[in-house]
Amino acid sequence: MSLLHMKIIKKKENKRKTRLMLNIEKYKDVLLNAETNDLTCCVIYLFHNGKCPHSCKVCKQKAIEWLLEEAKEPILDDVEREYLSAVIKPFRKMIVYIVKAQDFDDGKQCIRIILQNGDGMHFPYLDDDAMYKGMEVNKEYSLEELGL
Repeated sequence: MSLLHMKIIKKKENKRKTRLMLNIEKYKDVLLNAETNDLTCCVIYLFHNGKCPHSCKVCKQKAIEWLLEEAKEPILDDVEREYLSAVIKPFRKMIVYIVKAQDFDDGKQCIRIILQNGDGMHFPYLDDDAMYKGMEVNKEYSLEELGL
């Protein structure tokens, strides 16, 4: 890695002046132990599920940009993602967004799925942050944002 990249990595901080973990740090072992010897191919596999979206020049540029971005944890864990995927499967194309809602009286939370025709469904209310801990309350998430 060049000195320039090391300086960029050291400067990445959030507003609280704490250092952020970058994708290059998070996926270092995956990249070093990958079967392919082309860094761009490794990153494209991680970032685009193995599909090269553009020309080689653009791919390499996007790969480097992604490596220097803040690493973001998935919003849903594996169990939550599998469960939601199964529940939404029959009407997946009709979904506008999914939101974690909170009852103002008792603080319990539920997941709501909103459809294009205005219909929706509510999951049972659970205690505060019992599940879907990665979701913010009242934030509308697309299926892509949730990894669905």
